[in-house]
Amino acid sequence: MKLIIYETTHHENLPAILDLAVLRSDSIAVFLDELSYQHLHPEIKDNWPGVEYIIRKEGEEHRKFISSMFEFAQKGHYTHLHLCTISNNYLYLAWKLLRTPHVHVSLTVHEINYYRSYLFKDFRDITECLAKIYLHRRIRRFRALIPRMKIEIEKYFPLAKTTFIPSRFYVFPITKNKISKNKIVIPGTVENNRRNYEFAINFISIYLVKEEFKLPVNIVLLGNSDSNDGATIVQRLKKLENEGLHFTYYSAPVTANEYARQMNDAKLIWSPINLLTNGSRGQKEIYGITKSPGLNSDLIQFPKQAFVPADFNIPTYFKQAMKGYVDESDLWQKMKKLLQEENLELLQNIEKDLSVLTPVHFTNAFDILMQT
Repeated sequence: MKLIIYETTHHENLPAILDLAVLRSDSIAVFLDELSYQHLHPEIKDNWPGVEYIIRKEGEEHRKFISSMFEFAQKGHYTHLHLCTISNNYLYLAWKLLRTPHVHVSLTVHEINYYRSYLFKDFRDITECLAKIYLHRRIRRFRALIPRMKIEIEKYFPLAKTTFIPSRFYVFPITKNKISKNKIVIPGTVENNRRNYEFAINFISIYLVKEEFKLPVNIVLLGNSDSNDGATIVQRLKKLENEGLHFTYYSAPVTANEYARQMNDAKLIWSPINLLTNGSRGQKEIYGITKSPGLNSDLIQFPKQAFVPADFNIPTYFKQAMKGYVDESDLWQKMKKLLQEENLELLQNIEKDLSVLTPVHFTNAFDILMQT
């Protein structure tokens, strides 16, 4: 099998596919953006030897990049193409696939409601709908990033085969990182669509500002806040700062090294996620059911205690890592306890649960995904 992987949007979902591909493929080429390559670079040399990377430079048109991928596939006699994301040029991609019927195509579905449905708000929607008519017939192998998404995809595409392969696999830690006793990390781009910052600000103003809580706390907004949403949220939070409460934020995309440093150093992760969110085309998606949040990938790479809204659908392997909260008071009781204790046994239990997410348990799923 000679495999091409195309991914220009969600680099965080490449590691597991690459881990399995190097075990099963004769030749692997990855087409990705320069920024995605930079994020993956720390892992490339040690984890995926022999993989060829073709990088889309800043300013290069997506259509030209897609065209070069199909030319590369034809010249190299590649047999398989895995689309880790389709985020643009649907119709052009479908046309290229129509002209290469011999290539086996599989797809990672990020937004189920978007991929399955037809929207007609503008010209782009119409072209993407035309493309979907063909893609729904052509693609018969899907990858789901969480088990619940597998169930949802199977409901809408019962004739296809869907496998669950996580964004990345768990790697048993060789050394333990020093954990800050007072660092709370809220990962992700600072915007109201994805996370409920109104709830977060209200919680912080009620519980973390008060003098009775003696421990100093540093809250890290680990994502780009360079937007109108982000700037407003940061300004409101900075007004709450005092001697015991500090905020760290970023006005540009966070580098891979800085992201890893902050996540490793965190005592706990807090994700005030909006379960019902607007997807890439404005359609409604449900985190944990039709769309997988980036938090899942984070917790596999950086095992920690994380707090999420109570209605979030928690996968089995995160039962120890994720704790749901129903309101501000409930969150405070759980968070305060964790900040004041070491919780070494909890971390051990989290890592034990994650131990099922290793390549040996997913080779069969990968074979099904690549099955012609």
